[in-house]
Amino acid sequence: VLGSFGSSDDDKKQKAKFDVRVLTNNGAVGRFGPSLLKYGGYLKQEVRVSPKQAGIQLWTVPTSGIWAIEARGASGAYGILAGSAGNKKRGGYGAVAKAKFQLYAGKVLNVLVGQEGSRDFTHSHRPGGGGGGTFVVYQDGRPLIVAGGGGGGGIPRATTQTRGGGGRKSDNPASVVSGSDGNGGKLLDTSDASETVITNSTGHHQAIAGAGGGMHGTGVGYGANWGGKSFVEGGIGGEALPIAASFPHGEYGRGGFGGGGAAGVLPGAGGGYSGGGVTGCFLICNGKEGGNAEGGSSYVDSSGISPSIQPDKNNGPGKVYLRLMAEDVEET
Repeated sequence: VLGSFGSSDDDKKQKAKFDVRVLTNNGAVGRFGPSLLKYGGYLKQEVRVSPKQAGIQLWTVPTSGIWAIEARGASGAYGILAGSAGNKKRGGYGAVAKAKFQLYAGKVLNVLVGQEGSRDFTHSHRPGGGGGGTFVVYQDGRPLIVAGGGGGGGIPRATTQTRGGGGRKSDNPASVVSGSDGNGGKLLDTSDASETVITNSTGHHQAIAGAGGGMHGTGVGYGANWGGKSFVEGGIGGEALPIAASFPHGEYGRGGFGGGGAAGVLPGAGGGYSGGGVTGCFLICNGKEGGNAEGGSSYVDSSGISPSIQPDKNNGPGKVYLRLMAEDVEET
């Protein structure tokens, strides 16, 4: 009897190795990640909050072998116009990135689970903030897998503002405002006759929003802290702090944790491996009104087996799924 009990207990432990592990935002919303984790069971032992980067979760690999990892970026917030019941322009959905990797017991991965953008609730113009990207990164800073977050939705009845762009499969070289090679996104003020791309957060333009942060570079914003922060800078979402009374907007159109850009009178872009950008103008635009917020891009390291990325797929906060597919067999 004791022998069979021990065998049953061993069976349970063996089965638990292959259970799906799901890392979440732990109920956190907005610009900042979770400060407390609510996991039970073996995740309670395997995951802890980083003491160096607020909101980053540290997962210790419990078993050597081939692990399937699925990362889901967060969606951007939808845009609404106060008093326009039922009308909204939805935010872009986050990308879903998958691959299998050889991981070794005891190694620690840094995990940032992206969070949804938000809308202002004090002003009539309420475009959506950008969704945060979801990142799984080695301790040495190399990204393993990243899923881009969705861009925020524009304001209904502003017919030239659009729904948010979805989290993307890869960088978009055709876009002049998209980030590339892990950098943050940029802004483009369409009222400017030369349509110059804005590459610093000066506030002397009418592209009143924040671009998404990337792996290494922070997104450009209308002012300081409007753009989403990069992963290496903590991944904090952008904040739409009021600057000029001539361009009224609220301050609560925030980007989601994971580099989401803030929304002012234009929607904010999504964070990701490279951040999304924002194009447009609203209010004094010389007939060139518009508003489009891109999603962030995704990435899978070259060591990944059977990589797959689905753009514009995940509606809601980000998640990371981890599952042991094949345990390493020790040679005797």
